[in-house]
This record gives sequence, C-alpha cells and structure tokens, in this order.
Amino acid sequence: MKRQTRIAIAFGTRPEVIKLTPVVRELRRHDWCKVVLVASGQHRELLAQSMAECGLTSDAWPAPPMSATNLPEMSSKLTSRLTFEFSRCQPDLVLVHGDTMTALAGARAASRLGLSLGQVEAGLRTFDLKHPFPEEFIRQAITPLAQLHFAPTSTAVANLVQAGVAPESVFLTGNTIVDHLKHTLNDEPAGVVSAPFILVTLHRRELAPHIDCVVSGLLAALEANAALRATVVLHPNPLISTPLRERLRRRPNIELISPLPHRQFLQAVRASSAVVTDSGGVQEEAAILGKPLVVVRKVTERPEIMLGNRAIVAGFDPVAIKEAIDWAIGLQALPGLQRWFGDGNAAERIVDAARQFLSAPRSRQSFVCSTSI
Repeated sequence: MKRQTRIAIAFGTRPEVIKLTPVVRELRRHDWCKVVLVASGQHRELLAQSMAECGLTSDAWPAPPMSATNLPEMSSKLTSRLTFEFSRCQPDLVLVHGDTMTALAGARAASRLGLSLGQVEAGLRTFDLKHPFPEEFIRQAITPLAQLHFAPTSTAVANLVQAGVAPESVFLTGNTIVDHLKHTLNDEPAGVVSAPFILVTLHRRELAPHIDCVVSGLLAALEANAALRATVVLHPNPLISTPLRERLRRRPNIELISPLPHRQFLQAVRASSAVVTDSGGVQEEAAILGKPLVVVRKVTERPEIMLGNRAIVAGFDPVAIKEAIDWAIGLQALPGLQRWFGDGNAAERIVDAARQFLSAPRSRQSFVCSTSI
C-alpha cells in the first residue's frame, strides 16, 4: 500500500501560525496528503493562544520550553529539535514561513536530512543585513536551501530571480495574510470610531537604542493634536516595553494594553485613525485594511505599503515621526480590503504548486509549475 504524502509545517511564533493557517486549512481539504504540524517552541507562551484562535490543535507536537541566551544558541537548539522531529515523521516536503529563527532552523534541518523545502513568503528583502536584524540575514540564508519559493508580490519574485534563483522554482502567490483576513473578518463592519486614536505597536530589538526619540515624537504628535488618543500595545520584549511603560503610563490620552488576540487586534486596526508600527506583519494588515501607516524603521521590506501614498517610513527621528503622524491622521481610511498583497487565494496557489512538485519525477531540479497570481 502506497504511503500517503506527508507535508510537515514548522512554526514557532504567533505570526507564523496566523499566516500558515490558510495553507494548513487548504491542505486539509485534500486527501492526497497528510499535514504534520511541528511546533519549535520558539515563542511557547504565545503559541497555545494563537493555535487555539486558528483552530490548530490536532496534529501539533507541543514542545517543552526552550531557553537560550543568544541567537546562535537559539538557532542551534531549534535546528536540533526540528531535525529530530522531521526525522521522526519523514515528510516528503517541509514548509517554513518567512524570516523567523524557526524558519531558518526548519530550513537547516530539512537540508541536513535531504528533505525538500518550500518557503512561504519568500523573496522579501531590504538588502541591509542590520535592518531588520536578524530577519534580513535569515531570509537570505533560507533562499539557497529551498526548492520552492512562494513569493507574495512581484517585487519579491524579482528579488529572488536577481539572487540567482531559477525562475521556474519561484511562484507568485500573493500573501497568505490576505487569505486570513478574508476568512477572519468576512463582511464584518469596521465599527464606529468614537474619538480619533492611533494604534501603536513597537517591539523590534534595533529600536531599543532609539526608543526615547521615538517616544518623544509620539508625545509631540499627541500634544499637537488635543483630541487625539493613542493605544499602545506592549510587546513582551522588555527592551521596548519597559521604557514605553515608564514614559507613557501616566498620560491621560494614552492607553497601554497587553497583546490582543489576533481578531481583536484586527478590530482595533479597523477602528483606528492610523497605525504606527515597526512590525512587518502589522504593516501588511494596516495597508490591507486601508489605514494610514507610519513605519518606525529605517527601511521596509514591503514596498507595496507605499503604493497610493498611504504610508511613510519615518525612521527614528522624533521630528520626522511627529510630522508623519500629523500627516497620517489627516488621511481617510480606504473602504474594504485593499489588494496590495494579493487577492486572498495565496494558499490555494501554494498547495497547487506543492502538489505538482510532489507528483513530478523525483529528479526535481527541472520542475516547472504554471502557478501565478
């Protein structure tokens, strides 16, 4: 009796769970494969909540807590863990997502075991290894290990081809976050904004040396706009959350909140006047939901957010941040879901390409698939 095709999906962070859920859901619609979910344990404290939200409870292999004092140690432990898990289930294809430490560990583990690898959300680039760090390094490190590259945008496709990836192994799919938003929000109304407010999420480690400047820019914008409020989501990273809490907790027009379940967070984005963030995923969500966007980073790997003059990459200068917020709150939200990142059918294209790859002759260097967006 022929063994059922197995696809292992590695995840370790909340964004991975959110963005891979549409792929899992699509794969489970088919009887030609079995999906095995492999939890790395990278962000164990958020995984259970995220998996429960997305309905990913069966097939998951919960991992014990993992401690590491630095990124190389974390990478080594994650790679060893995923190597062990993949060797147990012997998948025909491993899927990783994006640019997390889990994605890099999954790619390295698959390479060690001689397993085929596909990267979802492939091809994002800033071409600056320090911004963001370590994500830009991780993206560039995974690319030569993968046989399937699922690019969310035409820019990502071009980046991969420029890096020397064979065009026939690159598939323009759209971003699975659009699939997730369509499934999660459906036709839910955006809600009524009782008073203007900006939604602020800050968490990146490279922001730490600049956090005082960023807070000064935020406070200057609030002081210049008396009716404006800010809701600030405090990330678990103490390098960022501690100074934010110390400087903002006594401000009457600022609300400090813990991370929300993702559906509630999306509702907060939809109710906001503008979004201020250093998160890559939140950049996408705000742009798709039509919200003006201020990016507190040196550079973005998602140039699509700039289309339509709806976003500013403000950097870390307080004056630039204040002026960017002033500009953003003067714009109106766009109705409906915007199509900067695809049409919401990315998972279907990814699964179709994976099926064709796995059904092709075992010598897959010359594999060609017609999947496109």
